[in-house]
Amino acid sequence: MTQLPKSVKKVTISGADNLFTKVLLPPSFNNPGVFWLCLANDFTIKRVATLLSWWLHNKGDSSQTIISDNEIIVWPDKEKLTPLQLYHLLYTKKTICLTTANNLNSKILDGEDFKQQLISLHLGDQYNIIELKKTLINKHGYQLNTQADQPGLLAVRGFILDIWTPQLNSPLRIEFDGLKIVSMQTLDIVDKTTKQNLQNTIIIPYTTSSVIKQSLDKLINQRHALLISEDLLAQNKIIENYSWQTIYCQNSLAEDLTKPVLEQPISWAGNFNLFAKYLREQQRQQYKINIITQDKVAITALLQAKKLAVDNILEFHDFTIPGIVDHQQKIVYLTDWHIFKVARTEAIKQAKKAFWPEINKKDYVVHRDHGIAQFTGMTIQTVSEIEREYFVLEYLASDKLYLPVEQADKITKYLGVAQPKIHRLGSGSSWPQIIRKLKQDIIKLAQELLNLYARREMTKGTPLPPHYAEENKLAFDFPYQETPDQSEALEQTLSDLTKSQPMDRLVCGDVGFGKTEIALRAAWRAALNDQQVVLLCPTTILVQQHYDTFATRFHKYPIQIGLLSRFVAKKKQNDIIAEIATGKINIIIGTHRLLSKDIIYKDIGLIIIDEEQQFGVKDKEKLKELKTSAHILTLSATPIPRTLNLGLSDLRDISVIATPPVGRLPIKTQIKAFNEELIKKVIRIEIARNGQVYYLYNKVETIEPQLKHLKKLMPEISFAIVHGQLPPKQIAETMHDFDTGKIDVLLCSTIIANGLDLPNVNTLIVDGAQNFGLAQLYQIRGRIGRSNIQAHAYFLYHANKLKGLAKQRLLALQQAESLGSGFQIAMRDMEIRGIGNILGKEQHGQASLVGLTLYNELVHQTIAEIKSGLIPTPLLDTTIDLPITIALPKDWLTDEVSRLKYYQLLASSETEEELEQHFAKLPKPHPQPVKNLKSVLELKILAQQCNITAIDANRQKVKDDFITKITITFKDELDYAKVKLLLDFNPAWQFKDNELKIDLNKLNKNWLLELKNTLSFWKERSD
Repeated sequence: MTQLPKSVKKVTISGADNLFTKVLLPPSFNNPGVFWLCLANDFTIKRVATLLSWWLHNKGDSSQTIISDNEIIVWPDKEKLTPLQLYHLLYTKKTICLTTANNLNSKILDGEDFKQQLISLHLGDQYNIIELKKTLINKHGYQLNTQADQPGLLAVRGFILDIWTPQLNSPLRIEFDGLKIVSMQTLDIVDKTTKQNLQNTIIIPYTTSSVIKQSLDKLINQRHALLISEDLLAQNKIIENYSWQTIYCQNSLAEDLTKPVLEQPISWAGNFNLFAKYLREQQRQQYKINIITQDKVAITALLQAKKLAVDNILEFHDFTIPGIVDHQQKIVYLTDWHIFKVARTEAIKQAKKAFWPEINKKDYVVHRDHGIAQFTGMTIQTVSEIEREYFVLEYLASDKLYLPVEQADKITKYLGVAQPKIHRLGSGSSWPQIIRKLKQDIIKLAQELLNLYARREMTKGTPLPPHYAEENKLAFDFPYQETPDQSEALEQTLSDLTKSQPMDRLVCGDVGFGKTEIALRAAWRAALNDQQVVLLCPTTILVQQHYDTFATRFHKYPIQIGLLSRFVAKKKQNDIIAEIATGKINIIIGTHRLLSKDIIYKDIGLIIIDEEQQFGVKDKEKLKELKTSAHILTLSATPIPRTLNLGLSDLRDISVIATPPVGRLPIKTQIKAFNEELIKKVIRIEIARNGQVYYLYNKVETIEPQLKHLKKLMPEISFAIVHGQLPPKQIAETMHDFDTGKIDVLLCSTIIANGLDLPNVNTLIVDGAQNFGLAQLYQIRGRIGRSNIQAHAYFLYHANKLKGLAKQRLLALQQAESLGSGFQIAMRDMEIRGIGNILGKEQHGQASLVGLTLYNELVHQTIAEIKSGLIPTPLLDTTIDLPITIALPKDWLTDEVSRLKYYQLLASSETEEELEQHFAKLPKPHPQPVKNLKSVLELKILAQQCNITAIDANRQKVKDDFITKITITFKDELDYAKVKLLLDFNPAWQFKDNELKIDLNKLNKNWLLELKNTLSFWKERSD
């Protein structure tokens, strides 16, 4: 072995079985610096990263070497070191870097050059915000957007710059006074409220154009230690000559890391007797038991009730990874998931709220009392020296309605046809008749939906109970860490499968967000229960993609997977059909060919439909006939409106995967007029960085001449064609050549819209983009950007100027660059082309009259009435007009979209607890108008509970003075027994019929609080 430099210490370690408890955490792990783990391949890197993140946050066993403040860098083989990763290697106190031996021999960005690119900001520093913005965009790789709601984005409004730098978990707001930085605050991503004030920060380049490189050995110094196997070190002897602090060598480390040295315990799903039995058995075998929980009190009470003791109870509120059993060290780690099988539903609820688009100026809105109008903006009016803010709604004949902000819950954005009919305001309005007629139609519809729902509820399906041991093995093979949303969707899907009613669940997630893994785990559950699985795909390419994925994941399990599409030869098809009939094939993956009458299934337990919106009506009808008692799992990245609406109205279960994989970059999207020079430029740039290009040309009749033209323009670049009318064998061969890098540019039709997962393809050119639908364009764009390399999409149009709906579609796509925009795309598509057949042709006309949101609400309400047999008493519309200024001031909540959203959110609160939760998210401290708004909304909630229709203040002249009189108007006549008790509190109250009145000066100094106490008193006497 090469002689080590004298300064480098080499330590040999044996016993790979101790990897996660001792070997992986040698003494130098506790020292400041960088600890490198040199591993065999990317699969091993991702496996170790998942487990390492878990173990490094374990604080339960003092005998272990524990690190809680590390940055873990995952550097896959032959990929570039990102600016953020280099920053951590240079500056973070403790860093762990997982990479391969190849990367240790690579060149990286020059450290000194990189330091010059860092922008250090302090309060009081002088910067020109315009020049700073230009630097961040042109030199640091940030992208200008309306909001900085994803890493790598920035937004500028006046003297405020919002930016999301890669080292922060949320956006940063920098506020200038001229050239001076006066504040720096991190923001809550949901509501843009302040999380933390900063005195200083560093802006790291998001991407860098620097070409100055250095060898990695220039970075290595006495801060760096290395853990590597003997065989990898022998293959890369040059690594030994770096200036490591220590090299830890381990026998067969690379081999052993790919094996499941740990296993996950089963879930008891609330069966505490089985849980207690398991603990006693493990303790009998002298295992140490550690419980990681979000509720230490509940766990302690459970253990006391079962007369159990454990070694440690660790409280960890953001814990999401399942527990682990280490049989070598005899240590068990259990989490709430195993004991209670707790489902995290808050994220799903928040996602449902986020589906409905926010209101912007010039949008059409629906006022529940007055109908459709156009929102023209906000206005402040002063009456009797009191400022009040209003939503301004413009109706027919330019009539205006000024809606007080405390009644903002009365309006919702209109979703329906592109140009709805605006209603007349006042007595001549047709709105009341529209609502009456609509309610009659909805009663019929609701009854039909409930009958359909009831028939499905009464249909007996086959419960698919879990097989914990086998399912855990497959889960452990998953080479990535599940995102929180993915874990949630998986939990919900597997839970549905255990029920006797057939599952009908829609899993929505952006392209590449992990929907396939949900389908794969569900299919495994069905196969373990001797049930056949049908996976239906819209294209042959997607069929092949799924088949390859399933075959890879199931290669070591006793399961038969079949494929049926036109790529398969006729004789082979016949053999597969025969094996389906006998049940020899457990999982069959195919196109609509699977719906043919010549295919007879033995016992279908689960039907998985990928991209349901791609199938026609006839295909869906055949699917329903396939087997009514089978469980159904639908996967979609951009749900069709009907699917989306049913999901939101709870007539179909929905799971949302909105969390992007770590390291995924938003795709940079440009809309340009067709330009051959641009085409040549972007193709050559992509090829120069060893990438590949999709060129979408959807005119099959002229695609051959287009190929010849492109070859003439760029003779040095290799092109090939793929479209649906080619022979299946030719398509398969071309796709294989493209996949293996033999082809630079694939000239293709929309056949590539589904199923291709090629990380090396990171430029997309769409020729004639104005001819595509929004959801289709979004799906096509999702074919690129599948790795941590910046991807670019160019949508080229041939018209001299984009017009009408085509322009709206392309602009919406450009605005939806953020990762996870599938739902926003579906909603925007609905706005552009109308709500179509959301609930069928018969209903779509009525829904268009009032907008989807109100229509959906009325359906919900009617279904609830029919199911319960009761007509719920609606909350009264209470108006409040008091002599105080109420507002969310613009100079306090500067983001106008968030401000309007909060007005609606606050006004819609039905309980004081809900109101308190919303106000808690607003910036602190609250100025007086905000405090007043809260008081008024508290009064509104109490008034609705007391059947009060109005609380007004009127100035009246009495003799030579003005007094303000408060009037409380009830819906019904006063209860005089309560009035008598009220007079005992304050005899100044006057009463008549359904009104209570009092002079403002007869209330105490804090008269708002006394009014609230009065209403609370009245409510308590009513309960």
